[in-house]
Amino acid sequence: MPRTKQNNETRHKLLDAGLSAFIKKGYNGTGIQEIVNNAGLPKGSFYNYFKSKEGFVAEVIEHYTDGFNGFLESKIVEGEKNAFLAIETMFDDLIKKYEGKECKKGCLVGNFAAELSDNSELSRKSMVNSFNNWRDLLKILILRGQQQKTVRDDIEAKDISDFLLNSIEGSLLRMKIEKNSNPLIQLKDLFLKFLSPN
Repeated sequence: MPRTKQNNETRHKLLDAGLSAFIKKGYNGTGIQEIVNNAGLPKGSFYNYFKSKEGFVAEVIEHYTDGFNGFLESKIVEGEKNAFLAIETMFDDLIKKYEGKECKKGCLVGNFAAELSDNSELSRKSMVNSFNNWRDLLKILILRGQQQKTVRDDIEAKDISDFLLNSIEGSLLRMKIEKNSNPLIQLKDLFLKFLSPN
């Protein structure tokens, strides 16, 4: 196997292992040793790819963001026919996803926000980029709905997408605390009524 490909695979293994550990135990509850053990790698290999735990976290946030970007991009494609319906199925898919995890894990970026945003400027900047990415993708979907006349157009698409993202993050946090999907289900019902042009 070419060295560059092997290096990329090892790096990806470490990011996946870190993502899994951080979403379960948070930043302070997760050590480098656990991450390399989960990745099936020696501890020294971590520092061949990442200078510090803080730098690693910033890359894990980007890795997680890329995954959710893919989910939102699939909804934008679905929304070519009916953006309102794509937003509804987005909620359904999120509810199903978190119910499958017993509503315990929440959003990695939201989890890190409480734990790291005051202590790590590097991580905070990565989190800002994540939220801006997701807001911009939601904006595309909202704007498409406004053009289709399936979504209200008396409020700017950017403002609606900011409101939606803020509401989702708050619902996921409350869902994690309450250990049920009711906050996300309630948000879906209320937001779709708010979004309707009728």
